Amino acid sequence: MAPAKSKASEHFSSSLARGLSVIKAFDRQAPMLRIADVAERTGLDRATARRFLLTLLDLGYVGRSDDLFYLRPSALDIGFSYLASLDVNRVIQPYLNELTAVTRETSSFGILDGLDIRLLARSANNRMMNMTVPLGTRVSAHSASIGRVLLAGLSTERFEAYLGALSEPEVNAGQFRSLIDEVRSSGWATIEKSPGVGFCSIAVPVRDRDGGTIAGINVVEYPPRNTPQAMVRKYLKLLRNAAEQIEAALHVSQHAVLALSDDPGGPLLIG
Repeated sequence: MAPAKSKASEHFSSSLARGLSVIKAFDRQAPMLRIADVAERTGLDRATARRFLLTLLDLGYVGRSDDLFYLRPSALDIGFSYLASLDVNRVIQPYLNELTAVTRETSSFGILDGLDIRLLARSANNRMMNMTVPLGTRVSAHSASIGRVLLAGLSTERFEAYLGALSEPEVNAGQFRSLIDEVRSSGWATIEKSPGVGFCSIAVPVRDRDGGTIAGINVVEYPPRNTPQAMVRKYLKLLRNAAEQIEAALHVSQHAVLALSDDPGGPLLIG
């Protein structure tokens, strides 16, 4: 879920916000929606949902089959404009490719986006991993190694806001707070699955000039072959070297650093 401000500013356009919420109503689980479905998912009344859908249809962002609406390829322009502005292929991708070439494992680059991380770049050594976790995917921050190093970089106020926004079954607040303290102290995080089942990963933060965490990179074993302790010995130095190279490339582009920052200095408010 995306971060939201506690109250709208004077220049806030509710019409634009509602239009964007209609686009975001579509996802992998619901690629085709009726007007009533969009209204339910966005909290809009049906007449408003219909008006926005028909406007998006005229603009080419959605298509229509009888009473079902679906996103068209033009909708990618919105998200890919962000990626294009970051110049991922020049600033980030070469270092992920080098990391994957040395480790022979998949590596990813992600940022914090509300309660989740969003994967912006990847160098895949595993074809299945590349197919099942597409770029732009949201992953719960608390369950991902990149997410944990990003959460460790939050201020106390923002981290507590994050914990408060999670539902109780997702995570034990006390235990998770201790886990993030360990990540903050060590400077890396691991996710362990059973050997041969799922995946295992280790991540480190990517920082701005002031030392603030703006992103994270990881190495993923799929299926897992090493314990977390073995992954630290095998990959940590390589990951930190890659993170330093990405940091140096990002520091050349002030825009890239700002674009990656998750509302720096402000509270993490979840809408």
